[in-house]
Amino acid sequence: MKYYKEVFKKRIAVKVKRQHRYLEINDIMYVESDKHVLNIHLKDSRVIQTTEKLSELEKTINSKRFIRCYQSYLVNMDYIKDAKTDFILSNDIRIPIRVRGRKEIIERYHKYYSAERMNDHL
Repeated sequence: MKYYKEVFKKRIAVKVKRQHRYLEINDIMYVESDKHVLNIHLKDSRVIQTTEKLSELEKTINSKRFIRCYQSYLVNMDYIKDAKTDFILSNDIRIPIRVRGRKEIIERYHKYYSAERMNDHL
């Protein structure tokens, strides 16, 4: 039972047209809201579209590794390779960081990154 919970804890269901698609949370690089459509960008370059709200998807994912850096972006910090005025992802995509709160957002990323590096050395 424990294994079952761990496996499904790392996946989310998103509604795509009239069916549900199950996505590994680790595979999500970032989510971009464009009008009333969410584009979920995966590490294999696929983009899954859904009409769910970004705030609802953020609650569903419920992971400390994701950061809301702009009104229409949710980013998996595991894929960030640089953070200045934008996040630069491992595939060189630039994700804007809002001006208001930028310092706190970047600090949160650095704190997450430092904690992950510490965990890697344990």
